Formats: sequence, structure tokens, C-alpha cells
Amino acid sequence: MLRYLDIEGAFNFRDIGGYPVEAAGLTSWGRLFRSGSLHNLSETSINRLHALGLKTVIDLRTTREITERPDIVNGFDYHSLPVIEGQQEKELAKSNKLTEHYKYMLENTQPRLKTIFEHLATLENSPVLVHCAAGKDRTGLVIALVLGNAGVADETIIEDYALSDRYLDGFYKEAYEEARQKGYDIVRYSNVLNSNSENMANTITYLRERYGDFKGYLSAIGLSDETLDKLRNLIIN
Repeated sequence: MLRYLDIEGAFNFRDIGGYPVEAAGLTSWGRLFRSGSLHNLSETSINRLHALGLKTVIDLRTTREITERPDIVNGFDYHSLPVIEGQQEKELAKSNKLTEHYKYMLENTQPRLKTIFEHLATLENSPVLVHCAAGKDRTGLVIALVLGNAGVADETIIEDYALSDRYLDGFYKEAYEEARQKGYDIVRYSNVLNSNSENMANTITYLRERYGDFKGYLSAIGLSDETLDKLRNLIIN
């Protein structure tokens, strides 16, 4: 099976199957995918996603992002479930440290994250794609929590997160050009255009120190044991 899928018009499209799970074999292939936005998909790409069995698309972007670059999701069950919205986007922009971004989301977007995970937990038998703009930050955090809840080792979660850098060259080039046109501080902006493993490693350390483990965090934001079991079953047969 392929981890990275070269889908025309979509950056960073990956399958999270095949990861070792404590006492449970491997995560299932073809059940949960992650990527950047789908606003440039070709008809060929749409057909290929259908051929993969994909049924549901969960878009984690803000309403602003979706309005500017709406997904092309012909034939899919599409859900807009933003992780951040409105003032939260401005708050995140105050820091150029990704670990701080992830901590902010863990602490300040809990009702939104709860809604996302409750929805994912209803999709045990329906292959689903979770994405944001680049598929590395909001998506990276959501996928990390899903994997952690399933019992995937921290080191594997960190490695999965770091893979984004390998597949985002084109996205980064577009982002830099857009930033220049808008007059952003390019040096400062460059600090958030990466998926260095230490970003996720530091985030997991923070989560474990504050909540004990992934399930401790997910329980703290209001998810029931039944929902956590269903979330686990999403990626484990």
C-alpha cells in the first residue's frame, strides 16, 4: 500500500494506514486520509478519489479560507468543521512558533475539536479525508490525536507529522509568493512553513504533562468512552 498518493491538485495527500498499534496490529489502510485543500482538484483526481472508496470529506479550514478557495468535492459527503474561526485566527497569528499554535488549539478550540471527533466517530465504516490548507497543522493535530487515542506510539505520530515537509514544496512556494504580495514579514512567516518533528514532539510532551495521555485529553474535552472506542475503530479493523 502507498502512504503518499500523488493526487493532481491536492498537496500532501496521505493514507495513515500501516502504523503499529500497541497490542492491536496495524492501523487500517484506506480508512482515514489526510491532505491539504481540494480547491484545485481535476476531474481525473475526483475520479481517483472515488476509486479509493473515499466517501466523506471533513474540511478543517476557516469560513474565510473556504470562501476564498472552496473545495471541489463532487459526489462526496462534505462537512465544514473549522478548528479555528474568527478572532482565534488573529490570536494564532501573534505567534510564529508552531508548538505554541498547537498548544493554543488544544486549549482554546476544545468545543470545535470535540465536534470534529464526535463526527469522525460516526464514520467507522466510511473512508474519510480530513484536511486543512496544507494538511500539516490543524490536520496534523487532529490526526495525532486520532492516532494517539488508537495506541500508536508517540515516535510514530511524530514521524507521520514530519512527513508533510517532504510533500509540501509546491505549497510552500505558493505560500511564500502570496505572503510577499500581501507584504508579510517573510523571515517571520517562514517559521510556520515547516513540519519539523520537534513541533509535534513538544506538543505531545505538553499534552502528556497536562492531561496524562491522549485519551486523558480527549476525555477532558468531553468525549465519552463509547465515542473514544468508535474513534479507535475508525482506523483499526
